[in-house]
Order: sequence, then structure tokens, then C-alpha cells
Amino acid sequence: MSGHVVRGIKLLEPGEMSGLLQESESEGFGFIRRLVDDYVSGANRFEASGEALYGAYYPGLVGICGLNRDPYLSDPNVGRVRHLYVLRSYRRAGVGRSLVGTVIADARSHFRLLVLRTTNPEADKFYRALGFSAEPRLEQAIHYLDLSGADGERGETAGNDAAPRGAEQQRDRYETQPSYSRKHPTGQSTSRIV
Repeated sequence: MSGHVVRGIKLLEPGEMSGLLQESESEGFGFIRRLVDDYVSGANRFEASGEALYGAYYPGLVGICGLNRDPYLSDPNVGRVRHLYVLRSYRRAGVGRSLVGTVIADARSHFRLLVLRTTNPEADKFYRALGFSAEPRLEQAIHYLDLSGADGERGETAGNDAAPRGAEQQRDRYETQPSYSRKHPTGQSTSRIV
């Protein structure tokens, strides 16, 4: 049985997003529609230095998460987690953790602080479990993750076992080296990239 695979999305095909788009809108979330619209219009293609868009595949697209330079600040050391969404039937199976872990690993190479905004109580618990703090310090951000170490170098992420160091090296391994398996709610085995 194969597991989910996290890999970078270089060219987002709107048709590939139909399942995520349909389900997210049925749940009342508009941010996946905004992701697709902004990508198609060119407003946000995750192309600037330090930016990336990742998908989780099982084998089709079951989750998505992006990394942008924070658009609300002029500080180039602040990155933002964007548009995390996982299909309902794949939640609590390690997919979201793998996606955010990949974003954190990538962010370590480019940013000192990673921020995000969510008003969803379940998402709040999820991000706190990954080491994010909810100490409000910046406008338009509710959760924060300090990526700098005590000596000012890019640091480890407390509480996040899914965020590998060396994002560039890890990108080459995403499709071939899942680290361990979990059971998906359907009974199938899923893999997490660490």
C-alpha cells in the first residue's frame, strides 16, 4: 500500500484543484478559491525568493500548503504559511503535519520568523502542537514560529518532528523516502515525510 507524498508544485493546474476547491467551499472556506484565482491571475504564484507551494498526493492531490514572504510586512525575514487545506477524509492521518513540516523546513533557509492567521479553533490546536505560539505581536498574524536559534542562526523548530533541516536536500527525497507509516481512516497505510 502506498502512502501520501509531499512534493513541490511548480505549475498549478486548476483542474487538479477541483476536489480541494469543491470540498473547501462546501465547508465555507474561501481561501482555496482565492489561491486558485490568485495563481491564475498571476497575483500569487509562489515564485518570489523563499516562496513555494506544496501538494500532498495519495495518489491525487489531497492537501495543499504554501509559503510566501509575508505580504503585510516589509520585513524580508518574515515568511507566512498560506492556504493549508487537507481533504476531510485525509485529516488526522499526518497529511497536514507533513505539508506544514515541509513548509517549515523550507522557511528555515529563508526566514527568521514564520507567521500565519487562522480563526479556526481546530487549526489553532494543530499549529500549537507544531510549536507555533499564539502570542500576538504583528498585525494580520495570530500564530508565530521563531526560526532563529539562540545565536541568531536559523534554528530548530520546537515540537515539530515533521520539519526536516536542509529543505533543498529534502526536496529531492520527497517522492522516494517516506519515513514511517500510519493508518488512514480508510484502513490504508499512509506515509509521512520527515
